[in-house]
Amino acid sequence: ESCVDEKISAIEHMMAALLGVIRWKRVKEYLENNASVGELTYDKLYSTLRKAGAYQFFDAICCDKVPQPMLHFNKDKPCPKLIPFECTHGINGKDDAKCPCCRREVKLGILQTLKKLEAANEIVEVMVWHDSPRQGTKNGKQNTQRELYPEEMTVSELVRRFLKAVDTGLPHYQEICWLKLMQEIDFTLLPR
Repeated sequence: ESCVDEKISAIEHMMAALLGVIRWKRVKEYLENNASVGELTYDKLYSTLRKAGAYQFFDAICCDKVPQPMLHFNKDKPCPKLIPFECTHGINGKDDAKCPCCRREVKLGILQTLKKLEAANEIVEVMVWHDSPRQGTKNGKQNTQRELYPEEMTVSELVRRFLKAVDTGLPHYQEICWLKLMQEIDFTLLPR
């Protein structure tokens, strides 16, 4: 079992590659002048990608976190906040019914714009998780280990994979936040 969260790590490596792309002068100029209403602006996208953290990225593309008063057990601390469930798991838990205010459909339109530029067909190098062969076999199968490898892909393919990774990583992030909060509550309720 890996000690690395591959979903979050993959998003962060793609963010690094996207940061390199949006720094290209011609891409920067186009994105600065062609943002649609509701989208992340070039400056907001740039500063979020520069932080190189998937958590900060998710906070930037989702609705504001809302207080969870039913989970407020430690009165010495502020009320815990979470991104609304509708933003991460869909309305009523149906992922195909996404929050109309955030995420890919609205805020990430700036990335869809990248796919329309001439630069969309240029090749970039991205670190991607792969199974690497290792010495020996187990149960007749080659031993493998998950490792990061550089992979070349077009900007368009990078955007496609990134958006797919965001769609799977966002619910994962919310579940991590939920588990951390539950652990905090459990420790708060332990007898002293």
